Amino acid sequence: EASSSSSSPSPYAELAGEIGALLRGGLSTFVRTVALQATLLVASQTAARIDGGSGVTSGAHQVVLQVWWLTLFALDATAVAAQSLVADSLGIEGKAGRERAREVGDRCILWGVAVGGVFLAANGAVAPTGAIPLLFTDDADVAAAAAAPLGIVAALQILNGYVFVGDGIMQGAADFDYLARAMLISAGIGLFAITTLGGGGNFSLGSDDVSGGALAGVWAGIGVLQVSRAF
Repeated sequence: EASSSSSSPSPYAELAGEIGALLRGGLSTFVRTVALQATLLVASQTAARIDGGSGVTSGAHQVVLQVWWLTLFALDATAVAAQSLVADSLGIEGKAGRERAREVGDRCILWGVAVGGVFLAANGAVAPTGAIPLLFTDDADVAAAAAAPLGIVAALQILNGYVFVGDGIMQGAADFDYLARAMLISAGIGLFAITTLGGGGNFSLGSDDVSGGALAGVWAGIGVLQVSRAF
């Protein structure tokens, strides 16, 4: 009995191990979130510098950003479903659990891509009317400046569905360290693309046409971020 008692792990050691795993996962998630938010912050900063004080480019960027967040939260619902379903599947021990998790993950990715496709199709139907920017602003110049970046956001929807669900699958598998490392790499690529495509660091751009094109470059840089996250 003494031998059996001494060989069993201490409940305090088990608790410490569980708390340590939670702290590591929380830290990795924090790092991942900060890296993503820093990239979007630089995008807003770049748009503001392009603006040159007119308010048009900054306003257009905020319109596009709101549409981005709206579609992101909708697509993120499929990511949450993937996270829960994959974690539940991995609770089944052995090969059966892994196979079920892979099957569930593949199905969730299809759903994410399908929802992204719906958003793309909806934007394609509504965009020619110019109605989307007018939901957020009555300034014709701001609405016009938002048109091209909104097209980029629409084009990214299928990719976004794939990326967000992929994140949910990795979270369900509790691979938070990988997600943090991948986001740091993607954020570095995205920051370079945003600052380069959004005017190449030269913010004294002059005409509204050039500024509008530079804002599209900022959102193309965000597109590069999303492409890098897909790998």
